[in-house]
Formats: sequence, structure tokens, C-alpha cells
Amino acid sequence: MLLIIIIIIVIIIIIMIIIIIIHNMELNE
Repeated sequence: MLLIIIIIIVIIIIIMIIIIIIHNMELNE
């Protein structure tokens, strides 16, 4: 159960990082 929570948190963090990177790339254009 704890492993599932950790996996969900990691996935959310990765998605947020990807969104931030994409947003930064759009700003740089």
C-alpha cells in the first residue's frame, strides 16, 4: 500500500517537471 502511494507521488512529480520543462521551452521561443 505504501509502495502504491510512493509510485503515485513520483508520477505526479515527473508530470509536473515535464509540464515545467515544456512551459519553459515555450517561453524561450
